[in-house]
Amino acid sequence: MSRHFAFFLAALALFGCPTLLTAADGPSVQGTLTVLSRPYQLAHAVAYETKTGDFELVTVLASDRKIAVDKLLKTVREEGSDEKFWLSQPYVKVVFLKSGEVQNCNAWADNGSFSQGGDSLKGELKLVDGRVQGRATLAPQGEGDRRRGFDFHFDLPLGAEAAAPAKPKLAGPVKATISGKFTGNGKESKLAYVSARPAGPFADKPALLLIFTEKDHSKEPRPDIHAGFGKFGSALLISVSDDGSIFGCEVAHSGHGKKPFSSIGTIHMAEFDAGDGYVQGHLTTDGEQDALDQKWEVDLKFSAPVAGQKPKAAPKPAAPVAKKSVSAPEPKPAAKTVNVHDLPLPKGASDVDYKKLVEQMTFKVPGKVQAVVAEFSKGLAQQGWKSDDSDLVTPQSAILKRDRGTASLTVMVKPAGDGSQAQIFAEGLDWEDK
Repeated sequence: MSRHFAFFLAALALFGCPTLLTAADGPSVQGTLTVLSRPYQLAHAVAYETKTGDFELVTVLASDRKIAVDKLLKTVREEGSDEKFWLSQPYVKVVFLKSGEVQNCNAWADNGSFSQGGDSLKGELKLVDGRVQGRATLAPQGEGDRRRGFDFHFDLPLGAEAAAPAKPKLAGPVKATISGKFTGNGKESKLAYVSARPAGPFADKPALLLIFTEKDHSKEPRPDIHAGFGKFGSALLISVSDDGSIFGCEVAHSGHGKKPFSSIGTIHMAEFDAGDGYVQGHLTTDGEQDALDQKWEVDLKFSAPVAGQKPKAAPKPAAPVAKKSVSAPEPKPAAKTVNVHDLPLPKGASDVDYKKLVEQMTFKVPGKVQAVVAEFSKGLAQQGWKSDDSDLVTPQSAILKRDRGTASLTVMVKPAGDGSQAQIFAEGLDWEDK
């Protein structure tokens, strides 16, 4: 972001926070940004005053998705500039003199960026009744996959009011929809089911896990664990932050011999929107890609409700004692909650990492997968954990499911160097330090 940011703090101090405009007076932006030859349809924008030296400036910031204007203002109030405000979503920022002449621009999308000034940058801006109206254009530059440029019109209120008005809540539950293609080594799989659920935060941002499968996974408590091993046919698992930035991609296609595999950097998100209980977007690899000597391609448009966190089950009230001549049997005491630090980890476990926030833990242990699983299973059984006979154990990977009262464990074990690594997804445990 620019160092030329000096927000109108004096006005805020004198007059307080500005009043938000109605949706009818809200922002309007239309146009396209191209970075690394990929087009982004600009749909959200904000305009704010800036200053450098004696020059009064107006900055127009536009993106294909919502802009965190509240975070921008908070950073400015606390820091006095926007230097510590970062966007990890596609954007273009154009700086104008308040008199209307364009000065410079910079843009970023999917790890590609550019800055520009001079005669190739065209633009005009005028102030009309507290709004800024105009156009900014950078003629296409570069060749092949380095092509870049933009062209967009804007009509925006000046200041924090330029935040896009909140979309009305959708009537009724959001319907899950999915369309497009998903291929592996030329074989197409019809992804028909999509779900979204909150994931652990990434880089201090809220995050979502998107799960796409051929077969219905809605009744599986943790479909992400089994999807990669073919339980629901071909599958695609995408981890995104709340601005649509992809930080995880697991590909499990039936046409691949090696699966699942990770492929971050070759898949992109466009037309992303996350609202009150829903998410939608467009995932694409921009054609066929290579990974581990295998080919794959995805081009999917989707929408899905976001599953809420599971509420903690409230204890059921004790049933009233029946009025009989015989005494009612006393209820059995509830099973004691297991502390996560008391789990019977295999001998030699090291690098144990407890992630209380997301109720997960990981550790490394000497030995091959099957030996580790046998030892761990024995220890869990001695502690009272029950198996539902759905374990999947191979020399290369294992998935175990265990229950004890209201608590449950899903354990994944895979090779790591000369030993193995385990990851545990837990529910209903006590996570307090001992």
